[in-house]
Amino acid sequence: EATGRVEVGQFEAAIPELGGPSGEVLRLRGAFEEMTHRLQASYGELAGQVEATRTALAFAEESRSLLQAIVDNSPSLIGVCSRDGVFRLANRRLLELLGTDPIDRRVEALLPAPLGPMIRTLMAQAIEEDRIVETEFSSEQPGREGEQHYFAVVFPLGIRGGGPEEVGFIALDRSERVRAEAARAALEGRLEHAQKLESLGLLAGGVAHDFNNLLQAILGHISLLEDDLPTEAVESHVEPVMVAAQRAAELTGQLLAYAGRRTLRRQNVSVNTALRQLSELIAVTMPKSATLIQELGEDAGAVEADPAQVSQVLMNLLTNAADALRDGEGTVQIRTRAIRLEGVRAADRPDRAELPDGDYVEIVVEDDGEGMDAPTVERIFEPFFTTKETGRGLGLAAVLGIVRGSGGHLSVRSTPGSGTAFTVLFPRTESPEDPISTEKPELPSLHGSTILVADDEQGVREFVGRALGRAGAEVEMVGDGEAAVEMLRAEPERFDLVVFDLTMPVMGGTDALLHVRRMRPDIPAIISSGYDAADSLEAIERMDGVTFLQKPYRGRTLLRAASEMLQEARQTR
Repeated sequence: EATGRVEVGQFEAAIPELGGPSGEVLRLRGAFEEMTHRLQASYGELAGQVEATRTALAFAEESRSLLQAIVDNSPSLIGVCSRDGVFRLANRRLLELLGTDPIDRRVEALLPAPLGPMIRTLMAQAIEEDRIVETEFSSEQPGREGEQHYFAVVFPLGIRGGGPEEVGFIALDRSERVRAEAARAALEGRLEHAQKLESLGLLAGGVAHDFNNLLQAILGHISLLEDDLPTEAVESHVEPVMVAAQRAAELTGQLLAYAGRRTLRRQNVSVNTALRQLSELIAVTMPKSATLIQELGEDAGAVEADPAQVSQVLMNLLTNAADALRDGEGTVQIRTRAIRLEGVRAADRPDRAELPDGDYVEIVVEDDGEGMDAPTVERIFEPFFTTKETGRGLGLAAVLGIVRGSGGHLSVRSTPGSGTAFTVLFPRTESPEDPISTEKPELPSLHGSTILVADDEQGVREFVGRALGRAGAEVEMVGDGEAAVEMLRAEPERFDLVVFDLTMPVMGGTDALLHVRRMRPDIPAIISSGYDAADSLEAIERMDGVTFLQKPYRGRTLLRAASEMLQEARQTR
């Protein structure tokens, strides 16, 4: 009975004491009890080991699950392969990339090129050298946007019998990070470039403003001669000076536009007319041994753009073409024509945009000079990049900005040793070119009016005073706004009109006009400046009876503005 109970695991079973003095039975009973005690102890130890094993297995399973979760959620591609390149394990990211179960299939057959062949090569190296191997590489992959960048680590596993049985690899797709770093670097570059442009803009704006004051004195006094000299003398002597001064004014306008201190004036501009007006200036810039060929299509037509900017595009392209000639010898050719584009995609640098269907004016500037290689062509439109020893690298960048801003397109074709051709496409306008009147208008009379002029430039003051005085006005002139305010405060009803320069020492034209209007709210005013009206009149733009004159201006322009302001003031009284 006791043996049967032990058999089913009841080790506490005991044999009751038996009667009689039999020694064998007593020894058997003692041995049986000792055996059951040992079995009970062993069973307890075994139960403890089983529980410990069960706990260890649960912990191992939890660790395995955690490790699998980490591997599956890793942004890297993780896999284990046999030494001959057959998959044994793959994480979830790798499964998503492959789109199929890779187990028992070869690496190079599943991973896209060049990732698969590269991993296979690294595996062979890791096995042969029995060490961790890592590398970075890039590639273009079908169906993926842009270049793909990978960082891969391959390491031997399961070393048995002196060599690795399996190889693990981790490949990280760094494409987004590389693109983000490139974007950040580009942003930092643009910020640095913007700071440079801001500094240059401040310098350019200051130079242009001062230069406009000088041009005002020159252009103003020359314009007074138009009414004193006979027509022949004006045409032969005065007009060339006026044209040269006007071109200089356009250059300062370009500086102001570059500095952000000028609003562009869009109007209909004939490309052929602009070229003819620049002919003398072009001839001066061309080397004496160079040949300039102009093939101007009569149907080229007009474009809607800023005239000064159109001239800037033409001059920059022609000057660059002349500079590209070998030792100043060769041919520069400029061609214009009207063309119609339908569904044309521009494939040339620097712009790959699709051009809208429509009519365009095509301008081609071609030379047979030294030409450029592909890397140079890639960079010629970058600000501050130049191939000239004395260049500043802003010409073609400005040309590209002007063309794009006008809704046009600029492309370049160049071959080393065979010359360069720039092609500009401007949207063509159906409207004719804005007419330019050549008739001398009748000068208005300012008799009976008293005008107060304030300008810190003596040459400008003298021109304004002389022009107004010749029209019959009584003129008082001062050198700053504070003096003008004091003069008007002393005799507030004496003056009929004030002509103030915007930028003056002590007190500028804006503050002076605000002071004057407190004493004489009805007094008309002319404000002039070397800067643009949009920037100059911000503080007084809501005032009535104020007009703006952009320096430099002619005497006729000043008289016409003064007459209109005085007449308007009389009508409102």
